[in-house]
This record gives sequence, structure tokens and C-alpha cells, in this order.
Amino acid sequence: MRALYAIAFAAVLLPVSAQAEQAGPAARVPFDDCTLTHHLASVYSLAGLPDAVRSDLGARVGRLADRGQPYQSSDGIVLNGPPTQRFIRAVQSDHNLFVWYEQGGMAVRVRLVVYDVDAAGAGPGAAPRFEANFATFDLCRATDAYLDGMSRAGSSEH
Repeated sequence: MRALYAIAFAAVLLPVSAQAEQAGPAARVPFDDCTLTHHLASVYSLAGLPDAVRSDLGARVGRLADRGQPYQSSDGIVLNGPPTQRFIRAVQSDHNLFVWYEQGGMAVRVRLVVYDVDAAGAGPGAAPRFEANFATFDLCRATDAYLDGMSRAGSSEH
């Protein structure tokens, strides 16, 4: 009997998931309107990131949909569907590159990956070095706090 309910439940959800994917990207991108206290340059596409960062992100967090592209935001499983994570934007200071992305699941979460673009002794043109990957409720406040030296000890890899 439970198997029958599971099949009926899946039959109802699958068309809804397919419709959600076809509906296109959401109109609003999270944290577009937040104000940072630090002056940072913004990158609005995965293509604008250094190749080494894109490669590391792929290995570290998996597939990312680009900004504004459809992604699987729920915990429903869609075979060969879109990625379960989506790039929001990246911001860069003189020393750090912050990659913001959202991650689907039971609840959509926002995450922050930090790279050191000024690694000591790395030399000009060296690949940014991974520093941290953590979840947060507010990407702008977390980025500012990191730059202010307040959150480095609490950061952890995913």
C-alpha cells in the first residue's frame, strides 16, 4: 500500500518539477541589492572567474548553474536535471575573492567560498588559493565580517 502512495505522490510531483524548470529563471537574484561596507569589484558570471577558481569550485561544490539560470532548488530528484546550486555573484578585494552561490534542498541556503588572491609568495598571476566554504544567512554581512577579520576562525570547508 505504501508503494502505491509513493508512486501516486511521485506522479503528482514530477510534472510540477518539470513545469518549474520550464518556467525559466527567477526575476530576482538574491543579494543583488545588499550594500557592502568595503569597496569590492563584482563579477556577475561564472565565465568572469579565473579558470583555476572555476575548476576548484567544480571539484569542491559540484555543478553550478550560472547566475539567473534554472537550477534545482527543491529536494526533489530530477534525473539529468539542472544543477542543485546556482552562482549568485563574486566580489573581490585586494586580497580575497568571495564566490556567492545558492544551494537547493529542504530549504534554499546561501553559501560563500573564499579564495586568497594574494597568497604570500605565490607571485603575480598565481592561482587563487582556497581559504573557506561556509553557509550564512546574509552574504553581504558575512563578506564584510570576513574582511574585518571577524569570521575566519569560524569558517569551515563543506
